[in-house]
Amino acid sequence: MMDDLWKDRLIFEYWAHGASIIPLADFNYYLPLINNYPWGNKRLSAMEEKYKHTIQKVYERIEKEGPLKSSDFKSDKGKRGDGWWEWKPAKTALEILYWKGKLMVDRREKFQKVYDITSRVLPEKMNLEVPPEKKIGNFFTEKALSNLGIAELPDIYNYIRAVPREILQDSIDQMLKRGKVVELKIPGNTKTYFCLTENINENTTIYSSAQLNIINPFDNFVINRNRLKTWFDFEYQLECYLLEKKRKFGYFALPLFYQNKFVGRMDCKVFRKKKTLMIRQLSFEKKCKPGHRFINTFRHELRNFADFNNCKNIEINSVKPVKYKKAIITEIGRIL
Repeated sequence: MMDDLWKDRLIFEYWAHGASIIPLADFNYYLPLINNYPWGNKRLSAMEEKYKHTIQKVYERIEKEGPLKSSDFKSDKGKRGDGWWEWKPAKTALEILYWKGKLMVDRREKFQKVYDITSRVLPEKMNLEVPPEKKIGNFFTEKALSNLGIAELPDIYNYIRAVPREILQDSIDQMLKRGKVVELKIPGNTKTYFCLTENINENTTIYSSAQLNIINPFDNFVINRNRLKTWFDFEYQLECYLLEKKRKFGYFALPLFYQNKFVGRMDCKVFRKKKTLMIRQLSFEKKCKPGHRFINTFRHELRNFADFNNCKNIEINSVKPVKYKKAIITEIGRIL
């Protein structure tokens, strides 16, 4: 399905609130973001200056040879530093050209970006006119509120910094007057939040109180870490970017949301050849005491999660606190 969307030029890839796949119909709204690179970031400016000769050579090679991947360029061996694999010069050049809009992702091959010249990726005779700022402000205000549910002004601005903050404030004011947006107040919280009027009823029933949700770390519900701390007293960090010795909950721990609160996180890995879902570490929050009802619900959702990943088997390595391991293993044993 995704390959067809790439082929039919219905989507494009760019950095929005994060690495994103975006409908090509929305491309023009992202032009200010692309045109404003490096977004006032001195580190990116210095990087572009450092690799300017490589950038030119990489661009010329793709222009001549057609779509290429990072692996198509020779490089020095990677060096490890600060929890990241340092990019080779060609990879850095590719990403800078991509951020600047000189290159686009033509498609992906086994998760690798395949880059090509922007004019060859976009449909012929595509209108590249930048919409008026007010229209862009309305677009991203609605986009942020649609994806975040409720948000205060800084949340909306930081979601995708395509226009100045005052433009977004004007968009909100106009939407409030038209009744498209409503203000919300949270008891005990002095901040003002906004919500799309059409979503006001939906936001009260996003998650059933009896349901356990295994959440993607990039889900809009958890992507704003400050909101998680303020609203749920839940401190969350995706630790795949950290050195292994600094990880507390695992490489890719998924938050667990149950009865309107975060109760833990689950670091897991799929072994596709063995069709096995391995839970490397299941960690519960200090305030969570998983009883029979929770464990039964967890068993059901874990089976669904395993099926979604085409896994017949489930293995559990570690449970923290360890005193809950026996009850969890016993219950999970019913679905193995």
